[in-house]
Amino acid sequence: MNEVATAAIPVAPRRRSALRDAGIGLLLTVSFLGFLEGGLRLYLRVILPPGSEPWRRADAEVVPDDELFYRLKPSANGKTYAFGKEKPFRVNARGFRGAELTSGGPVEVVGLGDSCTFGVGVDETGTWPAQLAGKRVVNAGVPGYASLQFLGRLRRDVMPLQPRVVIVYGGWNDMWDALSGKTASPTSGRQSALHSLRRNSVLVKTVLTLAMAGRTSVTDPKQVTANAAKFEPTAYRDNLRAIVRECKSEGVRVALCTMPWPGTDCAEWPKLLTETRQYKVPAVLAEVGAMGPLVEKFNRAIRQAAQEESVPVIDLASDFAARADRGALFVDLFHPNERGHGLVAATIAPRARSLVNDHSLR
Repeated sequence: MNEVATAAIPVAPRRRSALRDAGIGLLLTVSFLGFLEGGLRLYLRVILPPGSEPWRRADAEVVPDDELFYRLKPSANGKTYAFGKEKPFRVNARGFRGAELTSGGPVEVVGLGDSCTFGVGVDETGTWPAQLAGKRVVNAGVPGYASLQFLGRLRRDVMPLQPRVVIVYGGWNDMWDALSGKTASPTSGRQSALHSLRRNSVLVKTVLTLAMAGRTSVTDPKQVTANAAKFEPTAYRDNLRAIVRECKSEGVRVALCTMPWPGTDCAEWPKLLTETRQYKVPAVLAEVGAMGPLVEKFNRAIRQAAQEESVPVIDLASDFAARADRGALFVDLFHPNERGHGLVAATIAPRARSLVNDHSLR
């Protein structure tokens, strides 16, 4: 009797009931998130003054940017600092460091990167893009940018210039983010849906900002050492590959630079380490002796990306390492000073000239 009763219970209604419950749950969740999104938008529009949203960074030298988080403020003047000395800089109307761009043909070379390209602690004419012998060279470096922001700036700000050559030099911020316990920069190709959601949803942007603000940089030596040992810069490599592909798709030549640093055996180590202590994570990384191996991981990723995409590598790391006076070429343990920028320019210049004259992609 029990077997007959059990067999008589229909299965299909159970499945329909489960699907109905799941659908109702999904609908309620979406409705709740929509309610939060709408309420937050209303709050930000009515209560907060424009430009004061929690995810926005704003000061005298940068302005908020929904895609790149922030960007250099067009037509602004600012200051960078090195060894307690001020170095003024200016930003042109298109948001690049330096003088206004003049008409008269395409841009020859664009330097794309972070503060090592922008030139922290270096006068405008001392930066490596400015020291390249070319009539139309643009400095597209932005302090604090990581590789995913390089890619976004390339697509939106650099490609409209129709450059012949893009030289990429940067990656320290990908490294610091990873060692601070943050997630490595996502690749654009794999994260396109998430990127769109982050860009358009004030709820997502607010939650991400509050989550990041709640994190403190990891400064415990043991934790920094552990993070450095296990971290692999795969997302950084993938972002570099995406940059190369974007350039190739537009007929633009591109080269990737390895990242130099002075090393622990240079005579200036104590002075450079003292200057680096304003950046907590790199200072701890240097003090525990983990910076060298991690820099080499990133440089291997750069070489691998270049090999996989069949583009040249400009090996700044090797050129600096061969110099007995390399410690005198840096502001701190990762930013070149004006002499260092001169060596960067001298190393890049021959390859840049060759790429400018190579029109095989056009």
